[in-house]
Amino acid sequence: MKRWMPLGLIISIAIIGAVFCEEIFAQENAATRRMTATLSGSVIWEGHDLSHTSVSVYRDKELKELYTSGIPQLGDGQFTIRVEPGRYYIVAYVDVDKSGNFDAGDGFGVLGITDWNDQGQGYQLLEVDKRQKIRGLEVPITARATFIDGKLKIVPTSQYEPSQFQQFQTALRTATSGCRGILRLGQGPVNPQASLGNRKALILAYTDLSWKYRAGIAPVADTGGWTLNLLPGKYYLMAIVDNNNTNKLDTGDDFGFYGVEDMRKRGEFPEPVLISPNKFTADIEIAITATYQTRKRTATENTSILTGHVSLPEDATARVEVYAEAALVTPIASGETAVGGIFRIALPPGEYYVIVNFDADKDGRYSDGDGLGGYGTVDITTEPPAPIVLTEGENLDIELVISARYDANGLLHAAPPGIEAHIEQGRIAGRITWDGHSVQQGILSLSYSPDFSAPIAIPISLAGDGNYQVSVLPGIYYVMAVMDANNDGTTGITDGVGIYGTRRPARGEPTAINVFSGQTTAHIDINILASYIDEKGNMAEIEDGGRWEIKKQYGEPEDIFRLTRNGRMNEEWKYWTKGIGFLWRANGAGWEFGDEERFTPKAGITSEDPPTAQQLPAHIYFTHDDIIWGLAPDGTNVPLGAGHNPTVANDGTLLFQDREGNVIVRHREQPNGALLLSSRQIARDVAISPDAEYVAYTRPDYGNRSRVIIRHILTESEFVVPSTALQSFTPAWNSDGSVLAYVTAGTIENPDDTGDNRNIYAFDQVTTSVEPIVVSAADDTEPTWSPANPNQLAFTRTEGTYQQIWLTTYSDEGVPTERQLTQKGGSHPVWIPPEGRWILYENNGQLWQIDTQNPETTEAPLMSNGQVVFGHEPTISNQQSATD
Repeated sequence: MKRWMPLGLIISIAIIGAVFCEEIFAQENAATRRMTATLSGSVIWEGHDLSHTSVSVYRDKELKELYTSGIPQLGDGQFTIRVEPGRYYIVAYVDVDKSGNFDAGDGFGVLGITDWNDQGQGYQLLEVDKRQKIRGLEVPITARATFIDGKLKIVPTSQYEPSQFQQFQTALRTATSGCRGILRLGQGPVNPQASLGNRKALILAYTDLSWKYRAGIAPVADTGGWTLNLLPGKYYLMAIVDNNNTNKLDTGDDFGFYGVEDMRKRGEFPEPVLISPNKFTADIEIAITATYQTRKRTATENTSILTGHVSLPEDATARVEVYAEAALVTPIASGETAVGGIFRIALPPGEYYVIVNFDADKDGRYSDGDGLGGYGTVDITTEPPAPIVLTEGENLDIELVISARYDANGLLHAAPPGIEAHIEQGRIAGRITWDGHSVQQGILSLSYSPDFSAPIAIPISLAGDGNYQVSVLPGIYYVMAVMDANNDGTTGITDGVGIYGTRRPARGEPTAINVFSGQTTAHIDINILASYIDEKGNMAEIEDGGRWEIKKQYGEPEDIFRLTRNGRMNEEWKYWTKGIGFLWRANGAGWEFGDEERFTPKAGITSEDPPTAQQLPAHIYFTHDDIIWGLAPDGTNVPLGAGHNPTVANDGTLLFQDREGNVIVRHREQPNGALLLSSRQIARDVAISPDAEYVAYTRPDYGNRSRVIIRHILTESEFVVPSTALQSFTPAWNSDGSVLAYVTAGTIENPDDTGDNRNIYAFDQVTTSVEPIVVSAADDTEPTWSPANPNQLAFTRTEGTYQQIWLTTYSDEGVPTERQLTQKGGSHPVWIPPEGRWILYENNGQLWQIDTQNPETTEAPLMSNGQVVFGHEPTISNQQSATD
C-alpha cells in the first residue's frame, strides 16, 4: 500500500519553488509582532547536500494551508522559524539540482514520518504557546519526487530511481575526468611490445595507500599508453604486468607505482595524482621496477611483541596490518583488535609499517564511513606511515588513530586524529580570492598549531565565485590555502598561498577557528597574498598596493577600468557615490599604488543599487592584523594606527598599545595620540575607566607574580589592587568606575601551581573590599560588566577545547546564577550600551553579537555594508573618538 499524497500538496510544492531562490529566512504570511514562539531543529538526509533546503509550516493536516516558509541560513539543514501561538505541521524540501523548483529528484520529508512506506506513521502535530520555544526537531527526508506516467509524484527514497538524464550527468562527469600516461618497463626506454608478448599490462587506481579500495582499472595499449576514467579526487596508481590474468597483483606479477623509481630504496612511497573535474591529468609515467614474490618464511623467531590501542567507537573492532615494505604491498601479519581497540602481534626483529582498517558497518568491504589510519601519521591521505624498528625481545606499545574516512564513492578524506571516528563531522566554508587570477584547484591545509606543522591537506575545487566547503571532525584549526597557479596538480613554485586571519602569510599571525559537530563554521575567507619561490616552501608576499585597506574602508568599487599603458597594466577603481577613485599599476604578481582622485559624489549612475548599510549599534573599535580600526554606526571604517588591545571611555578617549608595547592615548586634545605609559613600565591588559580619569593595567612582579595597578592619569599616582593570588590580570571597570573585576590564577602559598583554571574577583574602590564573582572548576577569564545591571557580568569560559561566552547574574540576596550564552564559540565579550542587552564578542577572527535575552536564535556575525566584520579584541562606546 502506498502513502497517499494529496494533489493540493503537489501544487503547493510547485509554489514553494520560489522559496528556494530566497537568500534570507523569509516569513511572509503573518504579522511578525505576533510571532513570539519559535520552532527549531534540523533537516536530516545523510550523505546529501542540504545547502538548498526549504522548511515550510502548515496549519492543516492536508498540507494545503501554508503558514510560512524559510531557508536555513547556514545551509546545513538547521532551521529556526518564528510563529504565532497555534498548531502546526512541518514539511522539508531539498532542491537537489538547485533549479529553484521542486522537481524530479528533489527530497521531501514531513515531521513525524521516518519511513514513507509505513502507513502506521502520521504527521506530527506541534502545538505551541505564546513565547514557547520548541527545540531539537528532526525532519528526515524520506521521499523523493519523480515523474511517473508524465506526472510528478512522491515515492519513498528506497524506490526512487534517477532519470536517464541524471544518470547521463553522472556518467559524463566520470567520462570527462581522469588521467592518462605511459608505462615504462624497468630503467630502459618505453617499448612494452618487445617485452610484454601475450601478457596483459594494467593500470589500477586506488584511493588509499593500503591498496584496499580500487576505484578504476584500465589496460595498457601496445604503444605503452593508457587512459583511466576517474571521478574527481585523489588516487594512487599501480601498474602490473598480469602474468596470470587475475586482474590484481599476486605472486609472479611484475609491478610498479607512480612516484617510485626504486622499490628497494628505504622510505620510497607512491605519490598521489589529483583528478580535477572535467579535466584529464596527462603525461603520467609509471615504471615497472619489481616482481612480486611470496614472502619466504625465515628461521627467525617471533621474539618481539607489538602491542597497542586504536581509538574506536564503543564495542567496535578494527583490523591491524603489519608490512615489511614501505609500499604496503602485502602484510606479513595482521589481526583483529579486541573490543576497545587493544591488539597484540608477535613479530621477528625488523623494520615495519603498521596500518589500521576500520569497517564501520561490518559489511566486509570498503564503504561510506569506513576508516583508515597508520602509525606515525596524522593524515594518511597525504602522509604515509612511519617505520617502526623492533629489536630482539622488545615489547613495544604504540597508539593508532583513524585519520581518514571513505565516502560513498570510495574516495578517502582526511579526518583529524585525536577524536573518535564515530563523532559527527562539522564543516568549514568560505571564499578564496586571488586578485587577477581565476584558479579553481588547490589544497586546504588544516593544522592544530599556528606554524602549520603536520598539516592535514584536503584537495578543494572552488565554485565560480571562489566558494568552498569541506567536512572535518570537530576541533580547533588554523587554515591555509594553496592554489594551483599552473594547474599541474602539484604544489610548487608560483602557486599562491593565503592564511586565514592575516593578509601577511609570511609574517602575520593566523587565527584559530572552531569547528563543532554537525555545524558549519562559515565566512572563513582567505585572500591569496603570497606565492612559493622555491622548492623548499619559502614564500614571498605579494604587494597589493593598499587595495585590501581601500576595500575595507570603502567597500567594493562601484566601477573598475583596466587598460595597458607602456606595456603595463593599469587598474582604476571608482567610488562614484563617495566621490573618490584610486589608480594602481601592475608590479610583478602584485600592484603598486599610483594615484588618488577626488571629485563631487554622483548619485544614480551605478548599474545596481548599493547594499543597504546596516546601522551599527555604536562606535566599535577592534584590531585586525595588528591595526586598530574604528567602525562608525553608519558603516564607515577607518584605520587608526598600528597596535592592539583598544579600550575606550564614555567620552571617546581611546587607549591602545602600539607594537613596541607603549600605551598610547588619543582624545580631542591629542587627536594624533600621546604617550601615556612607556614600554619600560611593562603595562599589559590596559583598561581605561568610564570617566577617562583612571587606567587599570597588569604589571609583572617578582617571583612570577603579576599585579593589577590602578593609576590616576592626571597625577600619575598608583594603587596596587590587593590579592593573595600569584597572578592577577585583565581588569575590567563597571559602568560607574567604582568596581574593578579582574582574573586570578594560583596562590602565593603554592607558587609552582598556577593551575589550568582561573577565577574572577571584584575590587570595590568604595569599601576597598575584594569579593569572588566567578569561581569554578573551569577556566574563567575576560570579565565585562553590564552597563545596565550592576549585578550582571559576562565572561569567557573554557571547558575542554572550546571557549564560550557565559553570563552570571547576582540576585538581591547575593545568589549567583550562571548561564551559557553562545554555542558556537566566543571570547573577548563587551556589552553594547546603553541598554546592556546585546553583547559583542570575537569568534573565529570575526566580530559576532548575541542577545542575552534570546541567545538561542541571535548568535550571528556582525554585518556591516553587507559584509562580515573581521577582527579581534572589540571595544565599544556611544561616543565617537576624536581620531575617527
